[in-house]
Amino acid sequence: PDVPLALPVVADMDRKSGKCFLQLLEVYADDFIQVVQTSDKNVLRYCSRALMHGIHRVFPTPAVTQHNGKDPILIKKLMEGEGVWDIQKEILRWVINGASRFIQL
Repeated sequence: PDVPLALPVVADMDRKSGKCFLQLLEVYADDFIQVVQTSDKNVLRYCSRALMHGIHRVFPTPAVTQHNGKDPILIKKLMEGEGVWDIQKEILRWVINGASRFIQL
């Protein structure tokens, strides 16, 4: 089943209203990047599942498409720690620190 994601209307977001993104998902070719501002484990779990659902919507599994390739989400990479939530990450050569809210190239 599809996971409904309520997104804010960008035109309604400005400094005066105090509204801002708390979650962001961007896709660059085959790199899915998700940023979430929360310490709630349930929100992190929800966002993780939504991201994996999104990956499978864009790149379906071999069971769905009957192609000879692999599942786009490699369990081996997940087990090696890729895709783990962290306070600081390097994404596309940018270092993003969520605790200090600092971004550097």
